[in-house]
Amino acid sequence: MRSSIRLRLMVLMLIPAFALLALSATQLRSSFDVMTQTSRFATLVEIADAQYSLVHDLQIERTRTLEAFFLGDGGSMDMTGDDLATARSATDGSLARLRTLTATSVLGEFGTDVAEAMATALATVDQLRENREQIDAGTQIDAVVASSYQYPIDRLL
Repeated sequence: MRSSIRLRLMVLMLIPAFALLALSATQLRSSFDVMTQTSRFATLVEIADAQYSLVHDLQIERTRTLEAFFLGDGGSMDMTGDDLATARSATDGSLARLRTLTATSVLGEFGTDVAEAMATALATVDQLRENREQIDAGTQIDAVVASSYQYPIDRLL
């Protein structure tokens, strides 16, 4: 009889302990899910910040390029100022930061649509970097120069 009372008391103590353990596991899983979502959101915010910084730097570079274009003699570029070189350097830095943040492994978490859209946007910026040689040589008219910058800006936005 004595062991029967002990057994009943142990069962009475174990039931709430197991219930508490099950609730704790559920809460732990929920907290882990929230932490994962928060981390993904923070990554997206960081990528968006880098993306808008690149857009801003591209806009400044476009302005400096058009200023140099119109200040030159007979359609040639006036490359004597440091403003254009500084703007291009800032654009290159922003682009490098965005590329680092949008590594394939990072973008893979957000799906193929996001990865493809970012790859397309970055490819247009790469094309602009190639167009710089033509811009510097003065072989483009001002409308083409402006659209060379507007297209990647639109893709990034």
